[in-house]
Amino acid sequence: MIRAKTSASQACGSTSFRRTMRAGFADQVLKTLPFLRNKLTGHGQGADIVEVPAVYGELALQLAATLHNFLISKHLERNPLPPPKPADNSMSYLDDDIPF
Repeated sequence: MIRAKTSASQACGSTSFRRTMRAGFADQVLKTLPFLRNKLTGHGQGADIVEVPAVYGELALQLAATLHNFLISKHLERNPLPPPKPADNSMSYLDDDIPF
């Protein structure tokens, strides 16, 4: 039997692929930020102060921002915003008396 090749967009649509992707994503990507915190500063520092290079702090900050953007995008994908209401172009505010 000859199987047709699937495109990346078709593969992303399959349920099994999404489950596999989510599991790998959770294990590898989402745990990166807590790993940096726990290994570099959060636990086990002891009596000696461990100096963490600034580049790791920058990495943690950018990872947090990227994960934040990803989570908001996924939320908006699942819960789209309602369409905006049409603008009210009435000029009634120009007819108001000046309050001073």
